[in-house]
Amino acid sequence: MEVAFDNGNMSGIAVIADGTDKKETVIILHGFGGQASTIKNQLPMYNYYSDVNYIYFTAPLRNGVRYWEMATNNDANEIMATILELAQLYPIDINKLKLIGHSNGGLKSHKIIKLFKNSIKGAIILCAGKPDDIAPDYDKCIISFFGGSDTTINIDGGTTNSGMTYNSADATGKAYLAGGAQIVNEVYWNSPHNLTITDPATQTTSLAVEMASYGIDMVKYFADKLKNM
Repeated sequence: MEVAFDNGNMSGIAVIADGTDKKETVIILHGFGGQASTIKNQLPMYNYYSDVNYIYFTAPLRNGVRYWEMATNNDANEIMATILELAQLYPIDINKLKLIGHSNGGLKSHKIIKLFKNSIKGAIILCAGKPDDIAPDYDKCIISFFGGSDTTINIDGGTTNSGMTYNSADATGKAYLAGGAQIVNEVYWNSPHNLTITDPATQTTSLAVEMASYGIDMVKYFADKLKNM
C-alpha cells in the first residue's frame, strides 16, 4: 500500500507492507533539490522486500529549494516525530528502524544517527562524509558509501556549498569505528555523485550504471544490505 502523508511539518510517501504485524521500517532521505518521489524512483527497494515498510521523506522548501538543514536538530526531530505518528496508523515497529540517505540526506543521516542512536538499527550513507561537528557514538552497522569520481562530495573530505566541513571516507570510517560502530566503507572508484541518470543530456553515467558494470543491481544491493543489518 502506498500512502502520501503531510502533517504540516514533514511530508512524503510511505510504502506500507501488507499485514497487521508491526514491520521493520526504512527511512529514506533524498539529496539537495530532490523530493520523496525522486528518491522513491531511484531506490524502489519495496520491489525486493514486501515485508518491510519504506518511508520516503520530502525536505521542507527553503528559499525555493528542498533540502535538509544542518544548523539545528529540527528536521531530525520532525522526521522521528512523523515516524511515531505514522506508527499509530500503520504496522511500523519503532524498535526496528533503519536509515538510508543520499548526499544532503546522507549528511542529515549522520545527525539522525547521533541523536537517535538507540532507535536506528542500521544505516547506509551515500556520498556524504561525516560532518566535522559530529562525534559518533553508535554500536550498530553502518555502511559509508563514497564515489571515487564524485565531484560534489569528495572522498578526501571538503566543504559543502553552505560552508559545512565534512570528513573524508577514511576519517568517517575511523570516527565511527572509534565510536563502536560496525563500519563498512565502500568505494566504487568510477562512480559519480548521482544515483541514476536523470538528465541524459548532461549525465553519461551514474552510481547505478557503474555498479551494474560490476554485475551489481544497486537497488537490490542496498535493500539486501539494510535487510541483513
